[in-house]
Amino acid sequence: MDLTNWDTVFGIAQKIFTIIGIIAGGVWTYFHYFHGRTYRPRLETNVSGKILKHDEVSLLVATIKIKNVGLSKIDIKQKGSGMRIIGLEKKSNVQEIEKNEGVRLKTIPVFENHAWIEPGETVEDIHTLTLPNQAYIGLMLDVRLVTNKIAWRFSSVIDFPKTPTNNKHKQED
Repeated sequence: MDLTNWDTVFGIAQKIFTIIGIIAGGVWTYFHYFHGRTYRPRLETNVSGKILKHDEVSLLVATIKIKNVGLSKIDIKQKGSGMRIIGLEKKSNVQEIEKNEGVRLKTIPVFENHAWIEPGETVEDIHTLTLPNQAYIGLMLDVRLVTNKIAWRFSSVIDFPKTPTNNKHKQED
């Protein structure tokens, strides 16, 4: 074989390896970006609450935050989404660990003003509710958020503030 034949063989081999490299790069790109976990819905979720007491009135201020940490838009579905407020009751004479199911006080809709959440976006939903005058030791805030294919569930427990005792000391003249 002379040099022109070898040049032709190496040229063909180079083109074949280039084509294989482009195909391998395309397959890697597809699985890494389009088919991989990068574009799956991912949320950071948080629910918290605070109880405000004024005279005999108790208010619950509940804050729900979600952050889209993925790279795809997440649609929020109202059907099936909501926050349950559960009153946790004090139990006496408990001999072993028992689950405190509590009393469901109310279920409210969440994120009514948000149909979707963009990648990198944080959305907050704040609710203020007047609580009944009953003796609960705390509240459980249980959120269910339905998206296209996933139902996210996250909870938080808050306790009631202790009622301050009035220790009035008489001032002597």
